[in-house]
Amino acid sequence: MNILVVSATELEVRFLTDELVFDRVISPMVTRYTYNGIIIDIIITGVGMIFTTFHLTNALVKNEYNLVLNIGLSASFSKKIKIGEVLNVVSEEFADLGVEKYSGFETMFDIGYISKNEFPFENGVIHNNTDGFQLNFPIAKGITVNKANQKKTSVQRLSSKFDTEVESMEGAAVFYVCKYMEIPFLELRSVSNYVGSNEFSDWDIPLALEKLNDAVFQVLQKINVVVG
Repeated sequence: MNILVVSATELEVRFLTDELVFDRVISPMVTRYTYNGIIIDIIITGVGMIFTTFHLTNALVKNEYNLVLNIGLSASFSKKIKIGEVLNVVSEEFADLGVEKYSGFETMFDIGYISKNEFPFENGVIHNNTDGFQLNFPIAKGITVNKANQKKTSVQRLSSKFDTEVESMEGAAVFYVCKYMEIPFLELRSVSNYVGSNEFSDWDIPLALEKLNDAVFQVLQKINVVVG
């Protein structure tokens, strides 16, 4: 079993790499590790959709993987989701790809530039249909943006426009690439803060990283059972 773990920053995989067995450096972006017979390549793409799309695609063209696992921190729109909670994100939308009109923001689907059901979209949403893993994490819907949102007006616009629980800057890019390249994938996001929170005292990055790392090893254990 070969897995590609995709993360925007080294911070988000710091705990993970400490517990894996280092193998070798594959490229400036990709480092190989092993865990209980599983080959785990970790790619640090950089923050944002552009960098994620390019470096993920490049890695998938050069190497064969059975699963892409996108992991990272995220912000939640819902106070019902606790800080540190890990979510299995099963759908993604590009939330700021469109036109800002006087009447409000319209997506590329709203204005007809892209069909809402053009592959890999279904009514403007990319869904993850990967099965084979009984994950015990709450399911969530995600949106992906080019800029993190802290202004109340921006948060209100996104909340009213999209049916979502979490916001990230890479998720939809991973969904898009993996769907086109027909590779199974998962997205796990650990909530470090709430969207619109300007008070860093309300954030808990250490807790979110700890819980994210625990979640990744839960997935690896399940994969090991499936492989075995």
